[in-house]
Amino acid sequence: MESSKIKNLIICILVVVNLFLAGLAATDGIQASRNRAAANEAVHTILENNGIMLTLRELPETDGLQSYAVSRDLEREKTMVSSVLGSVTVKDMGGNIMYYYGEKGQANFRGSGEFVLLFDSQPVPVEQDPLTTARSVLKKMGIEAEPAALPQDQGGDDVVVMTVLYEDTPVINCQIRFTFSTNALLMVEGTRPLDIQREDPTVTVLDASTLMTRFVGIVNRSGYVCSEIRDIRPVLQYSDASGGKLLPVWEIETDARTYYLNVSTGEEQSGV
Repeated sequence: MESSKIKNLIICILVVVNLFLAGLAATDGIQASRNRAAANEAVHTILENNGIMLTLRELPETDGLQSYAVSRDLEREKTMVSSVLGSVTVKDMGGNIMYYYGEKGQANFRGSGEFVLLFDSQPVPVEQDPLTTARSVLKKMGIEAEPAALPQDQGGDDVVVMTVLYEDTPVINCQIRFTFSTNALLMVEGTRPLDIQREDPTVTVLDASTLMTRFVGIVNRSGYVCSEIRDIRPVLQYSDASGGKLLPVWEIETDARTYYLNVSTGEEQSGV
């Protein structure tokens, strides 16, 4: 057989194989979509049987959720403090507490992620407003954050509270509080995730349908009153146990209260 005919035959075979594989992929995609729809319908039925309405058309996916191990980096921590206090001297206070003092103030940083910054030498002037000033300070420190939703009695013109973000995901129990005088920032205090983050492959997550079933069990066992699920979003929770972890959690907003569900175990977690 001529070489040109052999080449054409091989090309035809490859085209047929690619079409076959594309057909399999499309079939798998259709089946996966059907499975998700069936699972969502089953979840809606379970919730309705327990007197709970789910306003979401589809449950959020859990496949992309990840846990992270974190650890302290003292050099990075010193750089963070220096970015807002200027040149600092460091003193090890023992108990995993580092004390920093410099030209603009002083700070205590703990191995748990808790910290306090005092601008007692040179208070930071308010820029446009307290929120803008808080964001500016966090940017210098290399911390991403968003304004926290707080009860009215916890806020005020002289206080700003921010929730730390990790890769745009809120870390619900890492909040930073900024205290202002009339026109200057006096103190920053709160909890931050530690400095080095890496994926933790040992933590697996449950599928959305299983998590909703676990949630119904929690509501029934605990005697909570809940008639409507208004929103579900993935968040992270910081734990300083075993060197530190960022754990994936579902934040479930209902008509009665907000619940936090560990997506690895399906157990209820405490919030902020």
